[in-house]
Amino acid sequence: MSAEVLEAIFVQRQELAHNLIECIRDRILASARHHTLLTGARGIGKTHLVSLVYHRIRDMKDLQEHILIAWLSEEEWSVTSFLDLLLCVFQALQEESKNSKGTQPCLPTERVESLYELPIEDAESDGAALLKEFIGDRTLLLLVENLDDLFSGLGKDGQKQLCTFLEENNCIILATAQSYFKDVKQKNAPFYGFFRHEELKDLNTSEATQLLANIAKLKGNSALESFIQTPTGRDRIKAVHFLAGGNHRLYVIFSEFLTHQESLDQLVDAFMRTLDDLTPYYQERMRFLSPQQRKIVDFLCDRRQAVTVKEIAQRCFMTHQTASSQLKKVLEMGYVRSEPIGRESYYELREPLMRFCLEVKKQRGEPVRLFVDFLRIWYTRTDLEQRLGRLPPNAKLEREYLLHALRETEEEAEEIVEICLEDYYAYLEEENFAQALQIAQELVAIRGHIEDWLEQGYCLGVLGRIEEALASFSKAIKLDPNEPIAWFNRGIALRCLERYEEALASFNKGLELNPNESITWRNRGATLGNLGRHEDALISYDKAIELEPANANALINRGAALGNLGRYEEALVSYDKAIELDPTNANALINQGVVFSKLRRYNEALVCADKAIELDPNYGLVWNYQGWVLGQLERYDEALTSYDKAIELDPTDADGWFNRGWLLGELGSYDEGLESCDKAIELGEQSSFVFLNRAEYLLALNRWEDGIAALDKALHRFAHADEPDTGDEKAIIRNLFKSTHDASIWRSRISTLIELYDKHQVISALGQGLVRSIPELMSEMVSDKARQTWLEVWQELTSDRTQFQLPLRLLNIAVRYRETKGDKRVLLQLPIEERNLLKPLLRIDQP
Repeated sequence: MSAEVLEAIFVQRQELAHNLIECIRDRILASARHHTLLTGARGIGKTHLVSLVYHRIRDMKDLQEHILIAWLSEEEWSVTSFLDLLLCVFQALQEESKNSKGTQPCLPTERVESLYELPIEDAESDGAALLKEFIGDRTLLLLVENLDDLFSGLGKDGQKQLCTFLEENNCIILATAQSYFKDVKQKNAPFYGFFRHEELKDLNTSEATQLLANIAKLKGNSALESFIQTPTGRDRIKAVHFLAGGNHRLYVIFSEFLTHQESLDQLVDAFMRTLDDLTPYYQERMRFLSPQQRKIVDFLCDRRQAVTVKEIAQRCFMTHQTASSQLKKVLEMGYVRSEPIGRESYYELREPLMRFCLEVKKQRGEPVRLFVDFLRIWYTRTDLEQRLGRLPPNAKLEREYLLHALRETEEEAEEIVEICLEDYYAYLEEENFAQALQIAQELVAIRGHIEDWLEQGYCLGVLGRIEEALASFSKAIKLDPNEPIAWFNRGIALRCLERYEEALASFNKGLELNPNESITWRNRGATLGNLGRHEDALISYDKAIELEPANANALINRGAALGNLGRYEEALVSYDKAIELDPTNANALINQGVVFSKLRRYNEALVCADKAIELDPNYGLVWNYQGWVLGQLERYDEALTSYDKAIELDPTDADGWFNRGWLLGELGSYDEGLESCDKAIELGEQSSFVFLNRAEYLLALNRWEDGIAALDKALHRFAHADEPDTGDEKAIIRNLFKSTHDASIWRSRISTLIELYDKHQVISALGQGLVRSIPELMSEMVSDKARQTWLEVWQELTSDRTQFQLPLRLLNIAVRYRETKGDKRVLLQLPIEERNLLKPLLRIDQP
């Protein structure tokens, strides 16, 4: 496979791959000693990992002058001595030189060929010298697969020679083997303690799912990408896991079958072909064993579960001591695994595939048991029944397998359902909705009752997967159209999706089936409120209160409807009743505070916020609201503390960051205000205020180009919206005036502003901002000259524009009024309606 493909489907071992590469780099660049042996069963992904490390190392340009790579063949059968190994290394170096396109130097072929003309001992000595000379100051990275087979061929003498060569030269070995074999772990072995050992782990189902997702993405198989996220897809992955036991290779093989609606014959055939391919390998492994060891392995194959030494000894007619001794040997050889529990150890075959291959060969015309088990996981009971019903009369094999799988499924179904329900409610109590969803999905797959679909929909809704929840509730309605709970839940999902008309229809249907359900009336009212039908919403809330007079939430809903209708005093009465029924209801207090704010009764609103915080000091929304009320009361430092507390409780609260940014702008802390705006936008805040504030703060910080670019983007988004917004032009103009008194800078920047507001056809807003910024000019700190220059620049640039005629007249009179120390005769030059506009800006009391 290409490096790109290897990277694309790589899972589970990213950290290990990184560490291996860092070890190799340390050895090359810092002369550290690192040799690694990776062990794991056949198909566990050893070659994949070695290949990936090889490609990454080869592509590192800073190492190319310092490294030589020799990747030996996977099966070096010809190695029976150290000389044979040297010749294999030379061949690997020559191959790498061809493949590296000149980045690895070429070994002198004639010198290698000359070795064949020498006696063995001389050839071995000269070969080692040639390799040492060729390595020179570089480091040789030796990639060796099936190291146990290679060492077996070398024998003890060859191993000693290799060990000596590696220790005396700049060499690194990255090797693989199926188990941690005796030639590297026995104390009298030449390579004892030589390697850092890494046992490769099996895939778990989550990692297997990621592998399949990577394969699907690589192949552009969108059907597989979607399918593995469904309950059926996850069940099929479990079926492969049952077979593969975490074996990477098997997942790759079966990825092609996951979404197919293939006939069972095809699936059986593919599965059996896989086992047939593997059987010779496992039969060969059995031949390596002694008769007693074969007997143990054969028994474990039949047993299909972990068993104690005592039972193995009994069933194999061995003494306990003999069984224990033989088990220790097959454990070291990698045939079995051991699980210690208390004083006893339980043994089972290490590779499920080995058991499957041996089991298949023992069947005599009977369905293969493991494949019956596989089918029960691969297909749902409904799938099995449907396939059975579609079979032609002559499909004998398929019918036999399906009947066996169905019988076992039915026997276990009731027991599984009982266990699932117990687990489901336990997870709900723990609020572990992800696990609860998995159980609900299993219940849907096992029996598919209406309750199962409703529970699945509930969990999906809580997890925010609303479209999927809606599909579950719709399925429940299809099973029983007269179930009001299903219609209610469907309405909730539709409302979450803002499909309010459809939600209203669902609630109406639910009330038609059960008109005495208070919660449905409440949600119907909320939906009508979403549609702007507040009078109708009020009727629904009144009905909910009639059915359940002591329900505080219904009274809160009623208060909200009255507030939307502008009937604030009545709304306050509703909230008072809700608080009387439930004094600990923070939402009632917040809503009541909002109504006080509408009435500009901010001190009373603050009391509500304070009480809500006393009830729940960890409720970020309340701190946010308290900050807003304090801001209206111009208690800015306290407001900032409230916003900081809201953000501390929920750092992802975009509103909190936005409000904090606005307040900091009011306080003139534009740097911090800008940071808060950026954070709010990052978290999803999309209102016009945050973008326009951001532009304003950049301009206030004299970051003119950045600020103009930001203002351009904000005006593009919001000046042409259904509800146009152009921001705070007063602040922009005020800050421009304060930032400098250089007329040339004013002229340049005002020209840019005019051009920008012209571009977005909101030039009149700039004129209004100029008028509202007049109070800044009236300060004692501003000189008459600065005011006059400011007026002249604006007159120069805008006197020919009709939108600026009134703003210029007002600005001119304001400047002259200040120059004349408040001569009221200057004001009389304006008509009364214009004079009344200017007086508040000059802080002159109106008559």
